[in-house]
Amino acid sequence: MKSNSFGKRNTAVARLPAARPAVVGVKALPEAPIDSEYRDPAYAQLVEDARNFASGLSTSAPNTGGLPFLTFALIALLTFIYGWETSVTQESDLSVLSYIKLGGMSHNLVFVNHQWWRIFTAPFLHGSAGHLIGNAVALLAAGYALERNIGARWFACVYMVSALAGSLVSVMNDDPNIVGVGASGAIMGVLACAIICRFRIETPGTRSRAQKLSTFFVVSAIAPVIFPSLGDPRVDLAAHLGGAVAGGLMGVLLCEVFSSGQKTPAYAQSAFAVASVMLAISGTGFLLNSEASAAAPAGSPAAILIAPNELPGTPEEQERRSADLVQRYPLDPRSHLFRALAFLKQQDSVAAARELHAAMDNRKNMTDSPAFETRIKAGLAIVYALQGRIAEAKDLAQNVCTSDDDDLSDVRENLDGMGICR
Repeated sequence: MKSNSFGKRNTAVARLPAARPAVVGVKALPEAPIDSEYRDPAYAQLVEDARNFASGLSTSAPNTGGLPFLTFALIALLTFIYGWETSVTQESDLSVLSYIKLGGMSHNLVFVNHQWWRIFTAPFLHGSAGHLIGNAVALLAAGYALERNIGARWFACVYMVSALAGSLVSVMNDDPNIVGVGASGAIMGVLACAIICRFRIETPGTRSRAQKLSTFFVVSAIAPVIFPSLGDPRVDLAAHLGGAVAGGLMGVLLCEVFSSGQKTPAYAQSAFAVASVMLAISGTGFLLNSEASAAAPAGSPAAILIAPNELPGTPEEQERRSADLVQRYPLDPRSHLFRALAFLKQQDSVAAARELHAAMDNRKNMTDSPAFETRIKAGLAIVYALQGRIAEAKDLAQNVCTSDDDDLSDVRENLDGMGICR
């Protein structure tokens, strides 16, 4: 994963390469492949921590015995849904358009378009096979540690409540136009709940290990929220944090209702009823989303790209109108490039990088995608240089620096002035 750092304050701000206000064509849609890590990180460290947690602590608490069949069932369900996604869209790495079509969530889709069901459907969707596999492995490790100790019914409740909390925190805190999917909020909740539940163990050595894991987990989950430079702009930290907090609170509740001598916590039937209702709402949400998608007009150039007569003609106008254009044309990469310029003017390099990544994710909605992609990479190189990440900046800008294309002369001049092309 990439690591960002804060841009320096009170320094001169370099200009991003302005997007030329030319009329562009549109390819057949959906056509905007999204990075497999978009809105969720690779789970290498998370999986390793979960494995350590499961292997080191799974036998230290009351155990219901047997295999975690509900965990297996959830993984099978997520796999089935991903198979359905690829069948419907004919994509293995889903585009932003496919996210929207199938039930992905964003602030504007939920609160502006009033499609509330998306907070229930998005946690069941995944953007790529790698995204699904990473989540499945993490869920297997975390579920093995928790389900066998609290039972399948409480486990279902923890999972669903954490998924919903992750969705709600995401759509209330993330950029209004960023569309997200994934079960990471639910998985974070399962991990947090498992760690909190370990505090009822009486063995001092085991308790110490649980405290260390809990501390590491909390720091890992919250640090990028407090220090954005430690995170990746494409990672949905809000969903992770919301799921983790909800799972932790569920863990506290479980400790209260888990009496000594009991094999599983009390009120298991009530917990399962809550989970069942939420799962039924999720299923209903997919039906509602299918009806809404069928009723919506098919994607067209006018609906996806900025209309030719609305293209801002100067860098100043691009900056001034960027927020409105991003809201009205979230799938046009130029609107995100304009917004990145505005954020860079405000010396917010983290937000600028986020918008540039959004532009990159949507770049193939334009027929001159290769040329536009070069300008986006040049913009990211400038952002990285301002953040002190010179080696990454030079790597991104290599093609621009060596190009003899006259259309990129202004970009090369800007990069050379920052020492990137030297």
